[in-house]
Amino acid sequence: MSALQIALAVFGVGFLIAWHELGHYAAARLLGMRVLRFSIGFGPRLWGFRRGEIDYQLAALPLGGFVQIKGMSSLEPGALDDPKSFVNAARWRRWLVLAAGPGANYVLAALLFFIYLWAWPSPVAGPAVELQQVIPGGPAAAAGLQSGDVVVAFDGKPLDDGDFRGRILASQGAPIALTVQRGGVEQVITVTAEKQIGGGWRIGVAPQLLYPRTTLPRTILASMELCRIKSADTLAALGALLRWEDDVKMSSIVAIVDDLKDQAERGARYFLAMLAWISVVLGLFNLLPVPSLDGIKMLFLTVEGTIRRDIHAGFQVWVNGIGMIALLGLMMVLIVRDTFERLAS
Repeated sequence: MSALQIALAVFGVGFLIAWHELGHYAAARLLGMRVLRFSIGFGPRLWGFRRGEIDYQLAALPLGGFVQIKGMSSLEPGALDDPKSFVNAARWRRWLVLAAGPGANYVLAALLFFIYLWAWPSPVAGPAVELQQVIPGGPAAAAGLQSGDVVVAFDGKPLDDGDFRGRILASQGAPIALTVQRGGVEQVITVTAEKQIGGGWRIGVAPQLLYPRTTLPRTILASMELCRIKSADTLAALGALLRWEDDVKMSSIVAIVDDLKDQAERGARYFLAMLAWISVVLGLFNLLPVPSLDGIKMLFLTVEGTIRRDIHAGFQVWVNGIGMIALLGLMMVLIVRDTFERLAS
C-alpha cells in the first residue's frame, strides 16, 4: 500500500501541474495563438510525441511545467512576423492566456472541494470544523485534541459562520471550550491559544470546514467559499513566512509529495482535501507578481494597457530570467533540505 500511496501522491502533484498548464494551452489555442510545446517538467526531454506543430513532452526536472507559445517576447526571432504569435495578440488576449493557468487551478480546487463537501458533510445541522492535522507540541496537542476530531461548537455556540480561525484570533489567549465529536461521542476540550511572533493567536491545527449536505447550488457556493478561505489562509501563512515566524516554513515538492502520501494513507477524504488545497496554493502563487511567474507578466500587461505603451521587452526578459534562476535555486535548496530532513527522521 505504501508504494501505491507514493504513486498516488506523485500522480496528484503531476496532475495539478499538468492541469495548470492545460489552462494556458487551452486558452492559447482558443484565442488563436501558435503553441509550440506543452511540457511537464523542465530540462532534458525524457519522453514525448509530436502532433501537428506541437511537441508534447515529459522533462527530467519535475519542478513545474510550461506551455511554449510562439513569440512570448518580441525579441524572439520571427515573433513580430507571425500573426499567430503571442506578442501580436491583443493585450487582453495575452492577459487571459496567462490568467487561464491559475484560473484552471481554482476551478479544479472548487470541483474537488465540492466532491469533498458532498461526500463528507458536517455531522451536525450547521457548519463544523474537522481537525485534519494537530501539530505536535502545540496548544491543541497539549490539550488532548487529535487529528480527525470534529469541532461542532465554540464556547458552547454553534459555528454558524464557519469562521474558526477568526474565533481563535478573537480569543486573545483566553481559554476556549471546544465541543468535539470523536468516534460519535461528544466531549468538551479546553485549549488556550498561544501568541504568534508577528501577532495573532494559534492553537496548532490544520482545520477543514465542513458544511451540512444541502442543495446543489449551495454546495457549489460553499466550495467556492472554501477556495476563498484557503486563499486567505495561504496569504496569512505567506505573511508569517515573511515575518520569519518560527512555526512557518516553505516546503519543496519533496515535502509536498510526502505530506500528500501521508494524507493518502489516512484516507480518500484527506487526500482529496489536501489536493484541493495544493491546487489553491498553486493558483494563488502564480497570481502573485513574482518574477518569471504568471502574475508578473499579467502585471506588465496591465501596466502597458494603463499607460498605452509597451514596457521594454529586454527589461521584461531580464526580470523574468533573474526570477527563474532565483526560483529554481530556491527550489533546489528546499529539495535538498527536505530530503535530508526525511532521511534523518
